[in-house]
Amino acid sequence: MSIRYFFRHEEGVVRAYFKMEAGMKKNWKFAVIGLVGLGFAASLQTEAFAWSCLAGARDGASGWSYNYPNRRSAMRRALYECAIRTGYRCYIRYCNPNG
Repeated sequence: MSIRYFFRHEEGVVRAYFKMEAGMKKNWKFAVIGLVGLGFAASLQTEAFAWSCLAGARDGASGWSYNYPNRRSAMRRALYECAIRTGYRCYIRYCNPNG
């Protein structure tokens, strides 16, 4: 059993088509349902951590971020929040993976 793919250029758009053998036409619905189910199951598995960070400057200004999916984006937001409140350079004071 095989699937043959081919492409057509129509009105400035490239469209993909495929042809299946006769025996495969009965099983393609199960394959699609399986792939949709796997995608749904993968979307339910969220990241275990919600990062939060605190940034501060030497004049006492601070910036806080919380509920970010990764450490890098939490750090960036905390630095941004600190920077809009001061003219000094801001530094990350700490980050917490369960914030």
